[in-house]
Amino acid sequence: MGYIQVVGMIVAVLGLAIIGLKYMFSSVEGKADYKKAMMPYIVGCFMLMGTSVLIGVIKSVANA
Repeated sequence: MGYIQVVGMIVAVLGLAIIGLKYMFSSVEGKADYKKAMMPYIVGCFMLMGTSVLIGVIKSVANA
């Protein structure tokens, strides 16, 4: 589980960096498109974190 979380974090940070660079160098119309594209990214990050925490809690309860 730890490896999946670490890989997910690395991918999330790299994805955010790429989206951020594209956002900085885009035109005004392009910035509006990137703002729309960021919402699914943010939801995905929260799902990744929430799932890993939930699985950790379930694992600790099952072991107790």
